[in-house]
Amino acid sequence: MAAKSGNGAHRHTSPYLLLLIGFLFGGILLGGIGLGVTNLEKKHQQKKYQQLEATVVEYSEKISTLEDVVKKKDISVTPMIMQLRPQLDPSIAKEINTAIIKYSREYRLPPTFVLHLMKRESNFDTLAKSKAGAVGLMQVMPKAHKDKMKKIGITNGDLYHIDNNVRLGCWILRNYFNKTGSIEKALKKYVGGNHATYATDILIGFTNTMIPLRQETQKKE
Repeated sequence: MAAKSGNGAHRHTSPYLLLLIGFLFGGILLGGIGLGVTNLEKKHQQKKYQQLEATVVEYSEKISTLEDVVKKKDISVTPMIMQLRPQLDPSIAKEINTAIIKYSREYRLPPTFVLHLMKRESNFDTLAKSKAGAVGLMQVMPKAHKDKMKKIGITNGDLYHIDNNVRLGCWILRNYFNKTGSIEKALKKYVGGNHATYATDILIGFTNTMIPLRQETQKKE
């Protein structure tokens, strides 16, 4: 299934949406197989079909929203950074924005999700260092990711550089998500310990940001 955007261009169907449709409608087909299906059962199946169809439409819109945000060329999270930390030097905020947009696209992550992960980890402090040794904006642990650092040719000190830190942080998160298939589990691996509100803080911040961002996008369209 292909949908048209506001300007009439066709968009590719999300693989996640295809899986969702296959799962939901596959269940309907299996449910309808058998002998002696009564009219009452047929009506029940039809009602169930309509309910599941509505669910597909709802999730289709949610998935499209995330894809639009990731693909949007002129998106900027600089205002959000400044809103979350008003005292931050605007030039630093712009540099952070550049890195977030660049690597969220490369690793197929919503930029506002990366933003709220960064907020939770370092509060946008480029020189942040934890007692455990995690450093920079995304609080990367050098000891745990020496293999990745070697691949991109950086040392421990280089992790304080905004571009390097955001690149590695996005790479790590994407890797964890690919392995677990769950953003909650990926975040648990990212933080590396028991932090009761860690995932919740990030997911709530991300969700709160997505709603007004989508509204602004629709106004421009």
